[in-house]
Amino acid sequence: MIITVKFKSDFKDDVVYLENSNYKTIFGKTFSEQKGLPWNRGVVKVSFNEATVHRLFSSGNSSEVDKSKIGLSNLTATILGVEKDKEFDLKIEKGNKFSFYWDHPEHYQRVAFKVSLFSFFISSVSLVLSLIGLFK
Repeated sequence: MIITVKFKSDFKDDVVYLENSNYKTIFGKTFSEQKGLPWNRGVVKVSFNEATVHRLFSSGNSSEVDKSKIGLSNLTATILGVEKDKEFDLKIEKGNKFSFYWDHPEHYQRVAFKVSLFSFFISSVSLVLSLIGLFK
């Protein structure tokens, strides 16, 4: 999809700003059909050349982002290698929450997610060992 990149200093690093009608195009249903709950917001996978980022979908309508534009933070644009107010052939598709949290742009979110996965793994091993000892 050929799309123009727009930057604003107040754009968040973990969000991509798109026009509202793009939600149905990407996810197959409207946000209100997903009950409009904040934790149901979709994750968008944005790719350019070899670079890929996973970001939360957010409405860009109030930030002057129309159907032919995408709002990115400076960090996200740097990762993708795109420049302000130029057109790029970005691939925009549905992403997944695991990849979003695994490669989250904020360090504390990324570390907390990985530590919780490690803790879950250790506790699962402990549970299996306890059950084996119980039935021996």
